[in-house]
Amino acid sequence: MDTGSTPVYSIEIQGMARVAMSDEETARKLERTRPAPAWEELIADKMRRKGMTRKEATKDILDTASKTNTDVNKEFGLQEEIT
Repeated sequence: MDTGSTPVYSIEIQGMARVAMSDEETARKLERTRPAPAWEELIADKMRRKGMTRKEATKDILDTASKTNTDVNKEFGLQEEIT
């Protein structure tokens, strides 16, 4: 497989997403119970809740984007991996 200039971790993340979404029932449940907000909604919510500037909110969202959601993990019986 030719990945060109695509970093390996992007390929790994894409694969994990495909596996997660292959369970259509779970994907539908997540979309119903935890729909993904639009980017502008995320920014506005973060600014309102945390009293941040737009720049601070953007940085915070990007910094925390790869963190797991413990509420979702608990709901689906997933445990955080200890490294």
